[in-house]
Amino acid sequence: MLYGFATELWEEIISYFTPEEDRQALLCLNLVDHRFHHIARRRIFADFKFCPYSVRSNEYGMHAEELALPVIPTPEWLRQRLELWASDDIAPFVDYCVVEPLEFEKIERPYPDEDPYVLMKLFYELLPRFINLKSLFIFAVHLTDNALTNLARMPKLHTLILNRIAAVEGETLNVPSKLKLRAFEFANCGTLGEWWLDAACLDTLEELEVGLYLPYCPRFLGDSMLDYPIFPNVRTLSIDIGQPVFEGAVMRLANFPGTKDLTLTRAEDIPGRVSYLADAQLPQEYYCPLLERYTGPLSVLPFLRTSLLENLTIDPCNPADFFSKMRSLQMTARATTMKYLKVSLLGYISSLHDLGEIFPDLAILRVSMLYGLWYSLNPDPQMAVSFFASLPSSLPPNIAKLAIDWEFKEPPESAPADFEQLKNAIVAQRPSLKTLWIHCGQCAYAWGVMPDGTESVMSGGPDFATRILPKFDTVFYGWWRTE
Repeated sequence: MLYGFATELWEEIISYFTPEEDRQALLCLNLVDHRFHHIARRRIFADFKFCPYSVRSNEYGMHAEELALPVIPTPEWLRQRLELWASDDIAPFVDYCVVEPLEFEKIERPYPDEDPYVLMKLFYELLPRFINLKSLFIFAVHLTDNALTNLARMPKLHTLILNRIAAVEGETLNVPSKLKLRAFEFANCGTLGEWWLDAACLDTLEELEVGLYLPYCPRFLGDSMLDYPIFPNVRTLSIDIGQPVFEGAVMRLANFPGTKDLTLTRAEDIPGRVSYLADAQLPQEYYCPLLERYTGPLSVLPFLRTSLLENLTIDPCNPADFFSKMRSLQMTARATTMKYLKVSLLGYISSLHDLGEIFPDLAILRVSMLYGLWYSLNPDPQMAVSFFASLPSSLPPNIAKLAIDWEFKEPPESAPADFEQLKNAIVAQRPSLKTLWIHCGQCAYAWGVMPDGTESVMSGGPDFATRILPKFDTVFYGWWRTE
């Protein structure tokens, strides 16, 4: 059956693999030696991407009139490609699928009278053939009742991501049975309201990410009179509310008592802006009693139980506010387990001594000091001299990884003249240190001890500093464990 499909389809499939030797090896294994036929196909057909239509505006096709069948490739070619992937020979190998529009552009289409949903409906009809599908990501594609019916029939589907979706006109999107998912992400779908609460089985959910934007946001987070269910088994929770955190967002955390990993994201606050939490009359209780990892605004931290907290990432904040809340945690003896800390300060500090006292068990520390027109001036040069001079003695005693990003408005005259000397001074007092990265705008330094004990050192001027800054997020990712 497979040999009846066009050669171009096979070329398109194999072209996803690099390097060239890998593609050639897979092709040979698949076509030449029957003993490796099954092994090669399992890798070739693991990921499937399907584009059922094009979008003729920058609104992500939320309305049917914005949709059209594509010109290149032709609808017939796309249909043939879909039928190939949904065949009995290939469909069982697919475990990850992405469905999204082919393109976003404003041009006239040659199929004005044709149903733009014809390929999309065919995909939903063939969906049950992907019997081993584990993860499905649908972006800017409309849903039908048949789609939900068939999703509920997927025996191994455990992860579903729905972003910027809408319902086909006339479809109710009634869920015939709960989707037994382990991970569910639902974002930018405000017109569907609380539909996501009815779609997923709450008892099986372990990871939940919800993007809640106006006007939908206040209904779930701001209306304390609405009775929402408890999510007993959600361990990883991410809520993107798209605006400053307010009282309802904190109180709604009571619906997620088992959360261990919490991320709250919103539009960046400008210091001085009115905070919804400033005068909040919240119950005298701490939310998320099992919390181990928190990423989000500083204003929420006092309302969380932090006795088990190991990993903390704080949004850009004022240094004085940050240290005030951190000392409060220390006084209540609820931050003794902290191993990882990442914080961006909207201003400058002259020493890390206070952090070393507050979090004596830190293993990984990343501190960024930022400048901006509305919240900070270029620091006094003496402050930078004091900061780097005190660095060896001010760090936590068991520090393993340290990253300093000091953002100067002007090229720094007071940055360390000799990074190697600074590193040696730190290691002499903190022998546990294995990684040190320093970025000072116009210069940067990266040192580390490899698993075999050898040292790696890189340093340079503006070009090197520009190249290495994006890698900070990879090397100092938010897991504290250093092994």
